[in-house]
Amino acid sequence: AKKAGDGYDVTIKTSSEKFRSDSLGRETAIPINDYIDVSVFAESKHKGALGKPLATSRVKVSKKDNTYTFHVKEKPSQVGIDPYNYLIDRVPDDNVKSVD
Repeated sequence: AKKAGDGYDVTIKTSSEKFRSDSLGRETAIPINDYIDVSVFAESKHKGALGKPLATSRVKVSKKDNTYTFHVKEKPSQVGIDPYNYLIDRVPDDNVKSVD
């Protein structure tokens, strides 16, 4: 995040993959072509919880690596892709990161 005029420009770099599992749990990569929420959050008043959403956009993700930029009025604390875990995810804890 960088201070910009009346707020902050927040750039989020994401890496997204999609897999299908068979009955034995073997995963096979399949093309991703899904709508996924990308969000910026203010600082939370509760430890371990997301803060107030400052910006959210539902974007179509059709390639592995993507970059998104938001302009927000308040100081950002966290960013996330699928931050509310709407999608099935074996490792959901890596969806939200603190802002540098």
